[in-house]
Amino acid sequence: MNVYYVYEWYNIDTNIVFYVGKGKGNRAYSDRNRNKFFLNYKKTNNVNVRFVKTDLSEEDAWDLEEKLITYYWSINQCFTNFHPGGKSLCWNKGKKFDEEYANKRRQVPEQHKTSKKVIRTDIKTNESVIYGSLNLAARTNNIRPSYLSMMCHHQKPNIRNNFIYNFYNE
Repeated sequence: MNVYYVYEWYNIDTNIVFYVGKGKGNRAYSDRNRNKFFLNYKKTNNVNVRFVKTDLSEEDAWDLEEKLITYYWSINQCFTNFHPGGKSLCWNKGKKFDEEYANKRRQVPEQHKTSKKVIRTDIKTNESVIYGSLNLAARTNNIRPSYLSMMCHHQKPNIRNNFIYNFYNE
């Protein structure tokens, strides 16, 4: 039975999509089990939800959700989604992530095995500070290291509090 849908929350003023999800019933409108970044953005901006596609099987909904999140991340949107969505993130009756996905997540990509330097550039003055490691930059600027890494990899917007963050290439 095709009761699933894929939806996206967007900013009415800018048309920027900040969240994509899969659901059925009232899930698109529910604040239950949402992360604090989603809830804060929803509370402080002029937002609405729209349905991308309805009458989907669960499998088709997972596939579309994952494709949309990946696409929006590539254009620096969907910044309150922390996972690429899809079936691999399904929590089934007390079991943790799908085992194949969990094993993939445990593997550290080669480019992350050594700490990289981070450069922070002030948008207004164009002055830069180079940090010896991602962890140092994260601690100094009060940003979670995992989030700063996503910013530097351009998986999340890399501008925060008038600063641009990037990996520093010597």
